[in-house]
Amino acid sequence: QAEKIKLLHVFRLQDTAFLDMSGQFASSIEAAGQRKSLLLLTSIVRTVQENFSPVVQIRFLGVSKPPKSGGTVDLSVPWKMPSKSNS
Repeated sequence: QAEKIKLLHVFRLQDTAFLDMSGQFASSIEAAGQRKSLLLLTSIVRTVQENFSPVVQIRFLGVSKPPKSGGTVDLSVPWKMPSKSNS
């Protein structure tokens, strides 16, 4: 189903980037299982944060609507990478 997933819109509000995905995104994430889903989402979040400053967190939307909570991974909450500590 990966070939059916499309990024429809991208917009930013302050430090949050919103990625509006096609309807198949949430079902594909669910079908991939938790481990693969977490790897995919982490790579998306890391890529956006590293390339689009000052973005700190990512919100995923499904056809311009917030996804429902629950499932293999929760897409209804903001995603962000842990802050780097200055040790």
